[in-house]
Amino acid sequence: MFGRVAAQWILPRVRHAYLLLASVIAAIFGCLILTATNNQFGAVMGVLLVGGGFAPIYPLVVEKIGRGFPYYHPGFYNGIFSFAMAGGLFAPCLLGFIASMWGVRMVMVLPLAGSIIVFVLLLLIWLEARLSAHAQPPSSAS
Repeated sequence: MFGRVAAQWILPRVRHAYLLLASVIAAIFGCLILTATNNQFGAVMGVLLVGGGFAPIYPLVVEKIGRGFPYYHPGFYNGIFSFAMAGGLFAPCLLGFIASMWGVRMVMVLPLAGSIIVFVLLLLIWLEARLSAHAQPPSSAS
């Protein structure tokens, strides 16, 4: 909750690309801390980093998708996010299975893997934007 409030305050003040990168890195670092911690300070810091990292990702991704694909109907995005929500509903079952098989420390591996995937996708989006900017011929003024 505090991460969402802070994200709404920060969004108009910081470049969104940097905020998205910082959010993903904070989430990855928080997951790593939660995987390795054995005390209350590490648990609190890990939860704060994960919560603060995950909070601004959704509004930033929706903004980036809307800008990148303005010709799609908004209902199309609802379908995509409904699919993501189904995965979110499946996650507790998977996390319970992981905890029973390999211990509770391994529960943070799934969000860590998701955060790393988001980081890789972010890098690919930036690469695609750079390559498409260089591929367009310069416009000539007539």
